[in-house]
Parts: sequence; structure tokens; C-alpha cells
Amino acid sequence: MKNDANAFKKIVDDVLKSIKKKNNSIEAFKKVWREYVGEEAASHASVQAIQNKTAIINIDNPSWLYVLNTKKKKFLSFLATDYPQIDIHDIILRISDQANDKEKN
Repeated sequence: MKNDANAFKKIVDDVLKSIKKKNNSIEAFKKVWREYVGEEAASHASVQAIQNKTAIINIDNPSWLYVLNTKKKKFLSFLATDYPQIDIHDIILRISDQANDKEKN
């Protein structure tokens, strides 16, 4: 019975570490993103998730989608060179009303 409790505790600890690492990764990405693209551009974007080494970012209008798409390739190179611990290989930028509904990232 004690072995089962220890095994369960280890699983829970591993899951919590994974969640913490993921949250830290998202927060680190948001900070670097905001610094790179600038406050004005970042205010039109909302980082929604990181899935399979891809950041998903909602943009509130087509003009800012275009502007941020022009910066995407250089940003990914910058990220890989200067912040390799933030393991992002692609960015999906998409128009979404959620960019207006949620706190800007």
C-alpha cells in the first residue's frame, strides 16, 4: 500500500513540475515577444498557448497581423539564438476576437 502511495505521489509531483515548466515557458515567451515586437504591437496580440513547440497568438486586426507576420521569421531566429531555452520553432498568428476579450500579452 505504501508503494502505491509513493508511486502516486511521484506521478503527481511529475505532473506539477511539468505544468510549472510549461507556465514558466509561456511567461518567458510572452516577455521576450513583448520586448521584441514592442509594446504597441504586443498590445494588439494575445499569446494563447504553446503547443508542440508552436506559439499560438491571437491578433485583433488584419493590419497588425500583417505587421507581426513580417517580424515572425527574424523573431524565431532571434529566439533560437538568444533564448534557446524557450523551445519554440514556429508561431501561428491568427485574427481572433479573443485578442480583444482577454488581457493583452
